[in-house]
Amino acid sequence: MKNTVKIDPQSIPDHVMEMLCRPLVGLIEEFYQDPANVAPYIEWHKRKYGRLPSNIDNLNAVLEAGVSL
Repeated sequence: MKNTVKIDPQSIPDHVMEMLCRPLVGLIEEFYQDPANVAPYIEWHKRKYGRLPSNIDNLNAVLEAGVSL
């Protein structure tokens, strides 16, 4: 028999949610420093919105890595 737990994210207090998410910020920033990780995001953004994202700090590095935009 499988036990399941349902969690309503809306019921989690803001301070608890911040505490749970805080460790992810540095990992996400580090992940997106690699142009190889930024390229799929850029491609997805172009498909979804029809334009390049305006918030890519290392766009030049992505282009230099050979990603065709």
